[in-house]
Amino acid sequence: LKVSLMVENARGCRDTITKTVEPYPIPTIDFSYTTSDTCLSPLTAYFKNLSTGATEYAWNFGNGKSSVLTDPSSSYAQGGKYPITLVGKNSYNCSISKTKELEVAPELVADFEMDTSGGCMPLTVKFTNKSKEADYYTWDLGDGNSSNLKDLNHVYVKSGVLKVSLMVENARGCRDTITKTVEPYPIPTIDFSYTTSDTCLS
Repeated sequence: LKVSLMVENARGCRDTITKTVEPYPIPTIDFSYTTSDTCLSPLTAYFKNLSTGATEYAWNFGNGKSSVLTDPSSSYAQGGKYPITLVGKNSYNCSISKTKELEVAPELVADFEMDTSGGCMPLTVKFTNKSKEADYYTWDLGDGNSSNLKDLNHVYVKSGVLKVSLMVENARGCRDTITKTVEPYPIPTIDFSYTTSDTCLS
């Protein structure tokens, strides 16, 4: 672009000077991303560079990792919100950045505790749910009984080594299951009979 300056004094004398200035273009920066199965951990994000006019790129994934690839990927092991920043630079050394947020859901983990793992029948067991990020619960108590309560007490009247399973689910449809064993011990069957001597004798 040409920039001209014309000057004039009180006597009407004029002079002009012209110089050039060149505003360099800046890149257009944009990107999109897709993720692996959101129920799996770690979650992998795949980034698609949609920028134009740039010759160099620098990514910051918000998880302590970075990349200079055009279309990189990165993994996230912890739930949270991560700022994803892409910086683009062109041949004029002009750079511009764009940031988007990636939200990673916390990992769903099934877990529970029992106050006892064995004892004589009838055996009462207190089940305490220790699951993380779960919204729905399905218990298989191993003796044909089930429950959808978060925590519960159950009385076992069937002996043997029984498998107790807890399946948990979150609002996104992710599921996880954990299985432990409980052993109600059988109790002996007690009975007796008796006979007497001649009831006429003393």
